[in-house]
Amino acid sequence: MGLFGGPCKRLVKYDGTTFDLYGLAGPGEFKLTLGQLGLKHELLQAATDIVQLYDALQYSNCVRIQQIPEDSSERIKIIHESLEMERQLVIFALVAKVLAAQPQNEALQKALIDWTASQTTHAQEAASNAQKMILRSGLQRQEPSAQMPSADDIRSTIEAAVAAEPRLGNAIRSRIQFDMNNVLKAI
Repeated sequence: MGLFGGPCKRLVKYDGTTFDLYGLAGPGEFKLTLGQLGLKHELLQAATDIVQLYDALQYSNCVRIQQIPEDSSERIKIIHESLEMERQLVIFALVAKVLAAQPQNEALQKALIDWTASQTTHAQEAASNAQKMILRSGLQRQEPSAQMPSADDIRSTIEAAVAAEPRLGNAIRSRIQFDMNNVLKAI
């Protein structure tokens, strides 16, 4: 059972060029060909690695929640983490959806860059913590199609994205905070 009674499930399907998000409360089913966004491949790879990590974490947390007593404070913490992962998936989907409709819109491009920058530290920490939890628990990673990017994977794609897209490096150094209001103003 998932957080709210449904089954635990992955919400993201990514094949390297096409990105599907489904089962989210926000945008509903969403399919996107990343080439539509008009951004550098390296930047999109970093963003999609973060999204895939968050999807794997929300799924893993959903499974863990089922194994923890309902009155446990650990369960509340894990539910909170899962909800935050889903929230970030919805934000990414919304930004990507409006950017796909207006790929030349600089403000929307900046919004996706800002979202990616704002998630870099959190994603690296989350990936590292997930790896530690897997090692501690003796659990193996899930089937290859459901694997989560490692902290090294995330770090590597972010470094490549920063090298290819200077605006991302500037946003990370500035510790930019993503603001959905900027997206709303741009559309």
